[in-house]
Amino acid sequence: MNLSRLSIPTEGGQEVPVEIVVRPVRGGYRISISDKGARLSISRSISSDAGKILEKHKGWIWKHYSKLKESAIDSGLADGSHIPFKGANCLLEITEGGNSISYDAEKSVLRLSLMDAGLDNRRKRLRLWYLAQSANFAKILSGRLKAVERFGVRKIVLKDMSTRWGTCCRKNKVVTLNWRLILAPEEIYEYVFIHELAHFAVPGHGKNFWDCVETMLPGAN
Repeated sequence: MNLSRLSIPTEGGQEVPVEIVVRPVRGGYRISISDKGARLSISRSISSDAGKILEKHKGWIWKHYSKLKESAIDSGLADGSHIPFKGANCLLEITEGGNSISYDAEKSVLRLSLMDAGLDNRRKRLRLWYLAQSANFAKILSGRLKAVERFGVRKIVLKDMSTRWGTCCRKNKVVTLNWRLILAPEEIYEYVFIHELAHFAVPGHGKNFWDCVETMLPGAN
């Protein structure tokens, strides 16, 4: 059940749109962020504390919302435009007559050579490139965080999710991540991954859960 829509004011005069939804939530509540704003899913028993919860996490919400908002994909995708990649602007160079894609990390330039340089094909090829980069970074993080050894993760799945950045299935040992995380800074991608890994150790979003996240990534909360 939708409880209300409101916004969180920030020190800089900006506002973050917030949707509050009352539903059964293990641990009491869950906050998810997208480039459209924040969503607080909260159990009915503590719904009266929604304001306090949002105030408590206001800094975290603004930090991640602002980064993801800045990382919205340019709908034009024209030659010479800039696209988001790992929290930075990447110059897009498009030429016709070929079939290749290359990324110059030093200059932050993505070069697309396409037989069909129409907008739909540009979007398709760019999405495939993003997916590949996201999969590669997820693999790097999995090794760095010892996801298999410490948490028994069997599979990492990338999806295009509209309201979540990550989920996990403790029973099947699967972590699911939104591939669009590759648009945001690496530390945000890492945080979401750690958030889901922490659920393998502590279900819900109680104090023990946030303590676990803090242990894995000091200063994250």
